[in-house]
Amino acid sequence: MATSTLIWPIKRSFTTYVERMDDGQIDLTGGAIRQADNFLFPSAGDGRFAGSVTFSGHYGMLFLQITEIEIGASDRGMVLTVEDEDFTGGRRTLLDLQQPVDLFDGRSYPSPQLTTEGSELFFENYPAGSVFDPVRIRNE
Repeated sequence: MATSTLIWPIKRSFTTYVERMDDGQIDLTGGAIRQADNFLFPSAGDGRFAGSVTFSGHYGMLFLQITEIEIGASDRGMVLTVEDEDFTGGRRTLLDLQQPVDLFDGRSYPSPQLTTEGSELFFENYPAGSVFDPVRIRNE
């Protein structure tokens, strides 16, 4: 069975912002790793990816977790959702992925757009429709 890895910088400007805080932290768990500007999430099967990236800072005021990513079809096309126990249904649609580009070793979504639900997760610092960094799925 082929495996895959989701490769995603999330939002470089946000990552830089957190890293520049006096108490800013980026924690990786559950198999997520960081390579340069990218976060890598291992396949958990059927469009799901394991691992978590947690951003924290502002002396406890900032806490944002990207965990249990899933890519799948919805009534508005392909979307990226994350687990969010505080959200109705336990999952939040973070990105509308837009049109994919096929690559020799997988697929890329070069212009994913933040949803209204995703904007809420980022404390509305990025409005719905903001373009986030590309999402890539590498087949291995």
